[in-house]
Amino acid sequence: MRTRALVGVLCLIVSCGKSEEELEPLGPPVTQVIGPDGGQLEVAGSAGTLTLEVPPGALEEDTTLVITPVEADEGEEVRYRMEPAGLVPLIPLVATFEGDGLTADHGFRWIDSFGTPSLQGGEVGGGRLEASLVTLGYPSDGVLRAASPPPAGATDLAVAPIDCKAELERYKKTLEAGPGDGTQPEVAQAWADAKAIANRCDAAQAAQEACDAYHAAEAKALAATVTDEATFQANTIALMQSMGSLTLLAATCDTSKFQEALDRGMEQFIASLEAHYAATDFGDDLDAHLDEFRRLVAYDLLCANLGVDESVCQGLHDDLLPGVLGQIRLAAFRDCQVTRLPTSPADLHTETILSARQQPEPPKADQAFLTYGRFTYGDLAQDVDHCASNLEVRAYAGEDTALDELESERTDLGPGEVPGSPLTHAGVKVPLQGSITLGGRVTVPPCPSGGARDTALVVRTGGQEIARRPASGDHFTVEESPFILHVPDILEAADRPSGPNTVTLDVTREGGSCEEVVSPTRLYDVTLETGDIVATVALAAGWTHAETQIPVAYDCNTDDDTYVNGATTLPADLPSPATTTLEVFTLNLVDIDLSRVQLRYTLGVLNGLSGVCPEGTDYAGPYATSASATGEAAVLITPRMAGTVTLGQLSASRTEVSSYMDLDALHRMEPGLPVAMNNGQIALTPGTFLLVRPLLGAISEQGQPIDEVLADLQFATP
Repeated sequence: MRTRALVGVLCLIVSCGKSEEELEPLGPPVTQVIGPDGGQLEVAGSAGTLTLEVPPGALEEDTTLVITPVEADEGEEVRYRMEPAGLVPLIPLVATFEGDGLTADHGFRWIDSFGTPSLQGGEVGGGRLEASLVTLGYPSDGVLRAASPPPAGATDLAVAPIDCKAELERYKKTLEAGPGDGTQPEVAQAWADAKAIANRCDAAQAAQEACDAYHAAEAKALAATVTDEATFQANTIALMQSMGSLTLLAATCDTSKFQEALDRGMEQFIASLEAHYAATDFGDDLDAHLDEFRRLVAYDLLCANLGVDESVCQGLHDDLLPGVLGQIRLAAFRDCQVTRLPTSPADLHTETILSARQQPEPPKADQAFLTYGRFTYGDLAQDVDHCASNLEVRAYAGEDTALDELESERTDLGPGEVPGSPLTHAGVKVPLQGSITLGGRVTVPPCPSGGARDTALVVRTGGQEIARRPASGDHFTVEESPFILHVPDILEAADRPSGPNTVTLDVTREGGSCEEVVSPTRLYDVTLETGDIVATVALAAGWTHAETQIPVAYDCNTDDDTYVNGATTLPADLPSPATTTLEVFTLNLVDIDLSRVQLRYTLGVLNGLSGVCPEGTDYAGPYATSASATGEAAVLITPRMAGTVTLGQLSASRTEVSSYMDLDALHRMEPGLPVAMNNGQIALTPGTFLLVRPLLGAISEQGQPIDEVLADLQFATP
C-alpha cells in the first residue's frame, strides 16, 4: 500500500518526458467492438502478425478496440498504435506476435504519447512472442497501473530486441538524474522500467544499481536544507523515488535512516510552505488560491501516505489547507459581489479538487468542504444564495406606496461583509392599514448540471402562501415587480384578528429541477409588528430672531486644530433643517430613536452661512460664540389615540410642553397652552398638537444633540 501511495502522489508533482512526433500509419486500422463475451483482433503484415486476445469477462461493456500498424522507429521490428489508451480490463489481455527472425532477446516495448519507452518484455518460444497485458499502454505491474494511469492519447506497442546492457545503463542514468527534470520520464515510468529490467534481464544488477542510487540520495537528503519546492524535489523526492525502486525490486539495502531523512525533509518543506503562503498576497485572485490549494493537497497526501510522523504533517492539514480554503471561499464571495455571478458549491468543488477520484460521492450539505475546510458545502450554498442579493424591505402607513413610506422602518438585507454573515432577518413596525414592499435583487443560484431553473420566490406566513415571483434568467422578477403586501391581507392569511399582532413572513426559494440546489430554502424572514397609530412624532426647528451680523468661530478642516474668528450675515428667513417623522404604534412600550437626526441648536444658525470656507473644504466644528440668535429645536407630537407619553429622564425644569388646537397657530409661532407633566408623563388627546422643546438654558453653546436633551419618548395606550 505504501508503494501505491508513493507512486500516486509523486505523479502529481513530477513532470513527464518530452513529446515525440507521430509516426506515419503503414496500413488501415483494424477495428473490433468487443463486449463481455470476449473476442480478438488480428493485424497481419509483411513482418509478422499481431493478435490481441480479449478473454471472456475482461470487459464489462461493449468497447471499440483499434490497432493501427505504424512506421517502426530505429531498433524496432514492428510498431502498432493501440486504442483506447489506458484501457484496464478485468482480466489481462494476451498480446501475441508471430514473425520470422524472433529470438530469445526480443520483447514488447510500450511507447507513450510523450515518446517515453518502457519495457513490457514477454516470452519467446516456437516463433511466437507472447505477453500478458493488464492495461493498454502501461507496464504490466498492477501496483503501478492502479496508482497512476497513463495519459490519454496514442499508445504504441513495439517489438524489438532487448539489449539488457543498454537497458541497465539507461535505468542507471534515470536514477542518477533524479526528479525535477522536465525531460526525464515520470517517476512511475522509471519504476516500471526497473521492474521489467529485473524480470527480463539481470535482477541482481538492477537491485545493486538501485541500492547505490538510494544511499547517494539518503546522504544528500540528510545533509541538505529544504527551503523551497526545488530543494524539496532535488532531495526529499529523490530519496522517495530511490526507496520506491528498492521496494519494487525487492532489493536488500540498509534503509535505517530513511524515516529520519524523510521526516526532516518534509518538516523543513512544510515550514517553507507556511512561510511562502504567509508572505504572498494572493488578494481576491480565486485562481491563484485554487492553484495553491491543489499544490498543498498533493503534499499533504504525500505526507500522510508515506508514514511521515503525524506531527510533521499537522501544520498542513490543520492550518495551511483550511486557511487556503477559507481564502478560496472569501475570493469566490467577493468575486460574486463584483460580477453578480455566484459560483455554485458543486462548481467550486470541481474546480478545486485534484481529480474526480478524490471524492467520488456527491458532497452533503453538512460535510466539511473538501475535508479540510472549516465550513461546509451548506455554508457555500448560503454564500451563493446571498452574495449577489439584496432584499429591500419598506413599510408604509397606508396602501399608497408612493407617499406613505415610514423611512424609519427601512431595512436592506444584504450579503454581509464576509462569507457566512448575510442579513436574513428584518423587524418592521407597520400600522394596521399599512403596507410593506419586498423588492431589490435576489439571485437565482446557478445549476451546474444544467437542470431547469423553473424556481420561484415565495412569501408565506404560517405555511400559507401570500405571493410569489418567478425567476427571470439569473434573478427573480421581484427586482422589476416588488411584492406589495397589505397588512389586512397578511393578517387574514395568518388567521389573525385585526389589531396589535406579531406576524412572521418567510421568503423562500421553491421549485426548480436542479439537483445541486436545495429547494425549498428559506432565504429571509420579516417580522411585522402591527397596530393602530398612537401618534405622529416630528422633529423640527424654528427661529424667532436673528441679528444681521453675528460673530462665529469656525474650522475649515485645515488640520491645524485651530478656530478662526469671523463674522457672517444671516438672511432674514433662516432655513430650517429637514424634519423626520416617525409613526408610533399600539405596542406595549415603543422607544422612538432620535439619534439618527443629531440636530444641534447652533446648526440651524449656521445653515445660513455661505462663503466662509475655501472651496473644496468642509465646514467643521462651527459654534456661535454668543446668543445673538434665538432658536428652538422641538418635537411635535400629533396624537391619533388617547394615551400617554413619558419623556423619560427629562424634568419640567428642562422641558417646556405646549398644546395647540391647530397647526396654523404653531406656524405663526403663537404661544400655546402650557401643559403640566406628572412625573414626566403627558396625556395624549386626539385633535390636539403637543410641542415638546428643551428650554434654551438646557442647550449648551456647543450644540448639545437634541436627542440627548429630549431623551426617549415612551408611548402607551389605556
